[in-house]
Amino acid sequence: MAGLWDKFKQTAKDAGEKIAKGTKDLAQSAKLKLDISGLEGKKRSTIENLGKTVYDLFSQGKTSDDILNAIKEADEKIKIIDSEIAVKKEELANVGDDEEE
Repeated sequence: MAGLWDKFKQTAKDAGEKIAKGTKDLAQSAKLKLDISGLEGKKRSTIENLGKTVYDLFSQGKTSDDILNAIKEADEKIKIIDSEIAVKKEELANVGDDEEE
């Protein structure tokens, strides 16, 4: 009878650990998705601001060098954001990979 009870306790413990791991993975996944969404919003905003900046510079009669510099600055920001998004997506893809079976 003691062996049956020990097996039951171990099964309950294993189930509890799996539930805890699943909850942790779910929370981590949700956080990463939120981070990605925020970064994508930041990228959209940077692109929108670039359009406004280019229009303003053009309207003010600025040189093409000034406009090109604004584009280069925005491009650098966008590349950084894209790399941050790629890192977060990789982390998201790996959520739960360390699971022991």
